[in-house]
Amino acid sequence: MFSLATAVMAFILLLSPLRSSDFVIDPLNALVATVMGLTLYRRLQVSTSHVVLRAAAFIWLSVLVVTLVLEWLPVHRAELRDVFSLKESAEVFLWLLAPIGLFIVSRFERVPALVKLLLICGFLVQTVVVGLEFIEESPHLGVSPDGAETFSDFAQFVFLQFYLIAFALLLLYAGWSPISRHAESDVHSGPLGNRARHIFDAYRLFTKGRFPKQRVAHWPGVLPIIDFGRIVLWTGTLGMEVQRNFGVPIFRQIIDILLLMMHCGLDAQAYYMLELYRRDRQRKAGQYLTRYETKNGLLTALNYLIPKNGHRSNLSDKAAFDRVCVEHGLEVPRILAVAQHGEIAWRNLRRLTEVPGLFVKPAVSKGARGTEIYTVVRNTTGTGSAQYMSPDGTLLSELELSTRIAGQSMEEMLLVQERLENAPSVAPFAQASLVVIRVITCLDAQGRPTVTHGMLRVLSKLEAGWPSAAEYGAPVDLATGELGWLSSDKREDAFDFFDHHPVTGARVAGALLPEWAAVKALALRAHDVFNDRFVIGWDIAVTPEGPVLIEGNAYPDFAFLQRVHRQPAGESPIGPLLQSGLDRLVAVRGG
Repeated sequence: MFSLATAVMAFILLLSPLRSSDFVIDPLNALVATVMGLTLYRRLQVSTSHVVLRAAAFIWLSVLVVTLVLEWLPVHRAELRDVFSLKESAEVFLWLLAPIGLFIVSRFERVPALVKLLLICGFLVQTVVVGLEFIEESPHLGVSPDGAETFSDFAQFVFLQFYLIAFALLLLYAGWSPISRHAESDVHSGPLGNRARHIFDAYRLFTKGRFPKQRVAHWPGVLPIIDFGRIVLWTGTLGMEVQRNFGVPIFRQIIDILLLMMHCGLDAQAYYMLELYRRDRQRKAGQYLTRYETKNGLLTALNYLIPKNGHRSNLSDKAAFDRVCVEHGLEVPRILAVAQHGEIAWRNLRRLTEVPGLFVKPAVSKGARGTEIYTVVRNTTGTGSAQYMSPDGTLLSELELSTRIAGQSMEEMLLVQERLENAPSVAPFAQASLVVIRVITCLDAQGRPTVTHGMLRVLSKLEAGWPSAAEYGAPVDLATGELGWLSSDKREDAFDFFDHHPVTGARVAGALLPEWAAVKALALRAHDVFNDRFVIGWDIAVTPEGPVLIEGNAYPDFAFLQRVHRQPAGESPIGPLLQSGLDRLVAVRGG
């Protein structure tokens, strides 16, 4: 609102024939003084036991009142300026107050770095303006007085914008919101999500831009643009439905999102997908983790607290992962062939004639990127070799299949695995794809893995005939293996939770996984092997022969996990374990 007000004033200044006067700049100075005064008043309400700080705050507030009078009461301006014997007293007062303001603001424990940067930039530009006030008529500059005054007014407008935006953000951050009492945290304490983000920022833990995946998103200044773009996109798409079904006006939704961005680092997507328009959920906002801090460096920092035992396991290298699993007796899909640089090497052609299909995937990847499913079509007469149905519906001979996979391996190394079949307990939830159970395990303080979450996963992108490319997930009760309501990761399904599968029609909520105990046991055995990772998300298939380990993810997606369970990570079983890990991280980093 403050920034909008100054923008309107600037527009009036450009159009007005009186723009050479101070009739716009002076009210802007008054507006800045007002905002500073409100911020300082808020700080005094919070109170501080530091005597010097409190005295400086009172002095600053007193001088701000004088500055406000100088700029906003033109009737008495001349007399007051005579008293203070300064030609441009208000501007000089603001400049003298700036260092005091920066000092006091720097004592706030949770001031965003952006606010501090804006205040410093504003002070530097303001110093230039004050200097010009004293030398703008000097003949040695070689600049006309009108030109110097024009430049001074422009620079003054710039630093006022810096101050207005910074203090407006600071006022929001200081606690004028219904969730402020839940957002209090620092590196030592606080709700899990807020504390994790404070630690991520304070210790500069950013290592790699895994989320968002686009490299440009991590350029300076781009992420705020993306966040505000999400407000437009998500509110424009879902705002009316939230207003209609939950009674939250669109304007209030936008305010909520802005406050969540300031207090908790949650964006518009999180607001709608995590149901934060519900007041009971919003009060827990500080407990939610986001992909940004977990994928971009926080989990990496937690991993480095654990001894490597000579090397750091690479869960993304599927070939190496398969080799380690086989060495330790973990059940994994058998690799039938490896293709690289245009050549394919079959390991077991006899097995090829027995499997129901083939699953081809990149040797180094995450998730379902680049995967393909080939179905074996056997000759019913018993004569001739089997053929293979490709994802696009083409029938291939064994030679054609080998040629095709070999050609694809020119770009990256591929693994050809046997295609697993779903057990009867999970088969109704898919048609062509393999249903997996995502199991989250986390190390406790003694280094022992613990199962904290279970989630049934169905990837629509592997189902050619399905209308959506959504990922579906349903929570698994840790004690009983009972499934909860199914939900999707797509915006169009943001308000939908299904008791029956939306495509197959199978009942999900209330269904039992009889293999759940064996699935948990396999996840714990796997984490015992890959015990140099703090948190791992395991994808485990449930086959007629029992659970089979598909892959491990060192950077699991907490956003979708929290949506599926309708519970923030901080209030889930992983919450205390992550808090303990953050305690150790703070201790190692020097507190």
